[in-house]
Amino acid sequence: MADTVTYHSTSIPKFDGFYDHWAELMESLLRSKDYWSLIETGIVLAPANPTPEQTQAATTSRLNNLKVKNYLFQAIDRSILERGTSKQIWESMRQKFQGSNKVKRAQLQSLRREFEVLWMKDDESVNDFFSITLVIANKMTTHGESLTQSQIVEKILRSMTAKFEYVVCSIEQSSDTTTMSIDELQSSLLVQEGRMNHHKAKQEEQALTITNLGRGNGNPRGRGRGSSSRGRGRGRTSNSKEYVECYKCHKLGHYQSECPNWEENADFAAEFNEHEEILLMTQQQSCINTSDQVWFLDSGCSNHMIGTKEWLFDFDDKFRETVKLGDNSTMQVMGKGNVKLYLAGKVSVITDVYYLPELKKNLLSIAKREMVKGLPMVKDIQTVCSDCVVSTQHIDSFPKDTSWRAATKLELIHLDICGPINPTSNGGNRYFIAFTDDLTKKTWTYPLKDKESAFECFKMFKALVEKESNCAVKCLRIDRGEEFTSSNFDEFCSEHGIKRQLTATYTPQQNGVSERKNRTLLNMVRSMLAGKNVPKRFWPEAVVWATYVINRSPTLSVNDMTPEEAWSSTKPLVSHFKVFGCIGYVHIPDTQRKKLDPKGIKCVLLGVSEESKAYKLYDPLQKKIIISKDVVFDESNGWNWDEKAKTQSPQVIEETISEHSGQGITVEDDQQREEHTPIDENEYEENYEDNGDVNTTIRQLPPRARKPPGWVQDYVTNIEDNDIEAMQNLVVFRDDSDPHNYEEASKMTVWRKAMDQEIESIERNNPWELVFLPKEAKRIGVKWIFKTKYNENGEVEKYKARLVAKGYSQQYGIDFNEVFAPVARWDSIRAILVVAASQGWYVYQFDVKSAFLHGELQENVYVDQPPGYFKKDGMVYKLRKALYGLKQAPRAWYSKIESYFLQENFVKYSHEHLNCKMRFFLGVEVKQLDCGIFINQQNPIVPGNKLTKDESGKLVDATSFRQMTGCLMYLLASEPDLTFSVCLIARYMERPTELHLAAAKRVLRYLKGSLDFGILYKRNCELRLEGWSDSDYAGDVDDRKSTSGYVFMLGSSPISWSSKKQPIVTLSTTEAEYVSVASCACQAIWLRRILDHLLQTQECTTIHCDNSSSIKLSKNHVMHGRCKHIDVRYHFLRDLTKEGVVKLIYCSTQDQVADIMTKALKLDLFCDLRNRLGICSFQDCI
Repeated sequence: MADTVTYHSTSIPKFDGFYDHWAELMESLLRSKDYWSLIETGIVLAPANPTPEQTQAATTSRLNNLKVKNYLFQAIDRSILERGTSKQIWESMRQKFQGSNKVKRAQLQSLRREFEVLWMKDDESVNDFFSITLVIANKMTTHGESLTQSQIVEKILRSMTAKFEYVVCSIEQSSDTTTMSIDELQSSLLVQEGRMNHHKAKQEEQALTITNLGRGNGNPRGRGRGSSSRGRGRGRTSNSKEYVECYKCHKLGHYQSECPNWEENADFAAEFNEHEEILLMTQQQSCINTSDQVWFLDSGCSNHMIGTKEWLFDFDDKFRETVKLGDNSTMQVMGKGNVKLYLAGKVSVITDVYYLPELKKNLLSIAKREMVKGLPMVKDIQTVCSDCVVSTQHIDSFPKDTSWRAATKLELIHLDICGPINPTSNGGNRYFIAFTDDLTKKTWTYPLKDKESAFECFKMFKALVEKESNCAVKCLRIDRGEEFTSSNFDEFCSEHGIKRQLTATYTPQQNGVSERKNRTLLNMVRSMLAGKNVPKRFWPEAVVWATYVINRSPTLSVNDMTPEEAWSSTKPLVSHFKVFGCIGYVHIPDTQRKKLDPKGIKCVLLGVSEESKAYKLYDPLQKKIIISKDVVFDESNGWNWDEKAKTQSPQVIEETISEHSGQGITVEDDQQREEHTPIDENEYEENYEDNGDVNTTIRQLPPRARKPPGWVQDYVTNIEDNDIEAMQNLVVFRDDSDPHNYEEASKMTVWRKAMDQEIESIERNNPWELVFLPKEAKRIGVKWIFKTKYNENGEVEKYKARLVAKGYSQQYGIDFNEVFAPVARWDSIRAILVVAASQGWYVYQFDVKSAFLHGELQENVYVDQPPGYFKKDGMVYKLRKALYGLKQAPRAWYSKIESYFLQENFVKYSHEHLNCKMRFFLGVEVKQLDCGIFINQQNPIVPGNKLTKDESGKLVDATSFRQMTGCLMYLLASEPDLTFSVCLIARYMERPTELHLAAAKRVLRYLKGSLDFGILYKRNCELRLEGWSDSDYAGDVDDRKSTSGYVFMLGSSPISWSSKKQPIVTLSTTEAEYVSVASCACQAIWLRRILDHLLQTQECTTIHCDNSSSIKLSKNHVMHGRCKHIDVRYHFLRDLTKEGVVKLIYCSTQDQVADIMTKALKLDLFCDLRNRLGICSFQDCI
């Protein structure tokens, strides 16, 4: 008989990405098979001359190794499978998934995130949810996370679904969750889940009849048979219980509610709850003989109510309340109690039922606390009464808000025709048509002579807006007028794929956008015509101007922008707006008048010209339209149309007209015109806005070309103290005429030339090659930057266009590595200027055009083709050299020029045109005079004033305050007298208040009176480095820290200065002065090294200090009790003193120049110290 072989399959734990958990399971399996030694020690190898036992052991070991490898092959995905022995495979897995702490942390972080976002699903069972939660918790534990049972219990409780809410509340109130085990919690929740499932099954089957189990006689009232006798009659049957059978124990003599077995029955105890209320929908069926036992659901009832007192138990006869009924009558509540209901073989109790003796029906409140679940829906059978409908029918209401908005331009256009309008216009128009884009809410209006012209007008509009937006008209919302439903209109829409949304007949509300737009336009037209008493025949011009204004006005339908900006992506200008119908004096050209003729003519403004960047005016005398940009307006007056023409003869415009029409539209006389360079027509084209349509979207007016005077090169004066914007403009100038993108610049000749020059400059350096983007490589975008360059006189020097890369998208280690490039400090620059001035040298500077384009790149960088200069689609430029905007561009240029300087010896050639005498350097004006070199940039705080955080002060615009402070900081390159004031203001940029703004304004007012002040570096002076150090002990009111300040003079002029709050809180004036002198000495070392490179070797540098204790402390370790806590880094000063690098000398407070760096001073002392610093007016140097 053959042997029977039984195969047992082993369950192999699959690797799921969490190594620790899998390794534990696999180790248990291998230990159970006695194979774990193969993982720990590896395969047993036989020696050179093995014994039979050793050979057998080696063979067995290799066989077991194959078995273990088979287990691992089944557990590990083949994508990570490694060949070799089982030990090698195990070690490889450990190295990949456990060997790196970084991997452990990443896996643990993933598990934490999964654990936190875990929530029980509505259809998920308690066991399933516990299983998922514990699996994640166990994995976290194996990864080193310390999770206690209380943490898991709390997580499970707060992650349960809404149906377990009352269970969770009960557990939290009755048990201590910090000591509850997971098994106890799971057991409790499983019991509640079982009850819920049981109730749910019963609720789906239960009948809707409720049988009363109240006390007293349970027989029905009225006609019918009693329980003990037959017959017909009215009234109550006998109250005898002799023959009453209990439905609980089936004994005679008591009712079911009085059965003594209730308390003894465990099933009832499990189901009965005095405070549990189960409310069900009721339905009277044939088995109920009277209406006494029927309960009615009432959604308006605030509480359960009953009219039979015998049904109540635990009755409270002292309770009183008044109930208001639906017929506005009232009933008195004479008590309350509980009612037992027999439902589908079970007893439930309704608590707090009001007893109203006069109530004829029993009421169940369905609005009371959601006490019932699983109520079936009551379907209300709708019936239509035809007589009622035809007698009372009315129109349906319209939604207040739209349910859909267009997502792109021209996706939906609202249009409608308004008219006829009387009187007929001068051009014979009686209607106008309005088009409104649903997305941007921009409107176009066209006057029409008749409705039949609407079709041709629509075709013209379609061609115009599609060209402007590069989008196609997709859908029209129109009414059912004949002009929109004609066969020609139908065919045109079908050919171009335009969908039409027609309104229902006599339902203009469905085209509400157009209807409201027409109403708004007509309201504005009526107001404009009446405002200046303009004849009604000019209504088309008023409609066009009203549309122009609406498109540049805010609307609720477009967030944070006007319709014009939403359409064209350009903020519109409104400074040229004038009152419609006002008086405008138009300049008469020289060719149209004689020498003694008037130079102007009186007209009426009708808006802006559609074809020219000029105003449109009407001459009532000659009855003609005049287009002119040279207009002076009188907006307070209008034309008197009632008077005869002779009484309103043209007025002569005087030679000294100073008023102008708005942005750039002015009136100039002949002498003024001769003094200014004529404006090229191409410059007018630069500022044109996109014209939405020829009748409504009017181009902006041309800006006047003005030469800014030289004194405004850095600041603006003559401003009011309360004008914050003007205050900002005092230190910041913005040239709003500079284009913001290529689309704007491409319309202007000067900027097109600038872009061509930039591309030519780039191509000459051969910085790139056109290639296809490699797979997995990243491209970097490019953009154009435009800036108008001014010389030191404020005159336009050139228009500069720069192509820059969007370096913010670069990633470290991929397309850039090192980015640091050294730059010169102002201290170094000023030192060079002092040395040059003392030697009588002239300082020259040269500019390397497109310097960054010379830097060679080490990384592979790909950029897009420049906008406007595409050569081939689908290709990009691979950079050989740097572009402006790349993170590594400054370093690449520095490396290039540094290597060149190290290899070559430079001398100044007479024919080198790039070298020129230094006049303007980094915003600082450099004037090289016979007496020396003068620098300035075209101020102080209230004496004794100490700023604080001012927590209770009124906040101001933080962005504007920071911009103002940043610009003031820029002035410190040549204004040492401003240092303390500006640095003090800069401490409060985080939360600026009106107090801080007032201090900043005071600095600006000081600048107003010192625009030409600067530093004079004199010739033939002794170049001796000398320093002054001072501190303001506990000067900061908020944190009581001191302020350090120092000034270094080389010769007679300052080259380095600083005002800075100390990093520590000092305990005495000695310590504060000592810390300040230490930082001053460090700066002295750096300056001495710079001067050594400039061949100006210094002897011991003198530092003046007005605190004798600090001087003693720098020489000897005195006053140990007061200075033992001072940081060792500040005692570095002692070594410098001993080595003779610096020498501290006492000076009086009146002679302390650095005093201006630490505190607010009185005016006379401030001016004296300013003079000692070598700061003077440029006029004094001439």
